[in-house]
Amino acid sequence: MVLTGLMAILGHMFPVYLKFKGGKGAAIGLGVLLAIAPDIFIYSAVFVIVTIALTRYVSVASIFGPLLTAALMYSFNKPLPYFYATSLVAGLMIIKHIPNIKRLISGTERKIGEKENV
Repeated sequence: MVLTGLMAILGHMFPVYLKFKGGKGAAIGLGVLLAIAPDIFIYSAVFVIVTIALTRYVSVASIFGPLLTAALMYSFNKPLPYFYATSLVAGLMIIKHIPNIKRLISGTERKIGEKENV
């Protein structure tokens, strides 16, 4: 089940038909997490909601959420393949978010509800 979820996430992040330029894996990652560990999904979903509410940055939740998820997999003594898979996905998601991290550091990342400068 974990391998199937991992392949779904990787398929969304690196789709062959789009020359391996896909999404960042956050939404599909939460969906897979719901299937493999509903208890950890609840903690992660609450973290994402609270982080977005407090910071108004989706990218901050998308960067730190997977790290929390991997830590929770370990803390809750889930099977090691769960921890390894979530750690791999967390690393890939951080790499995919490098442009967002650069914008966060420079102060140019847009917040939810913020209008785009035209």
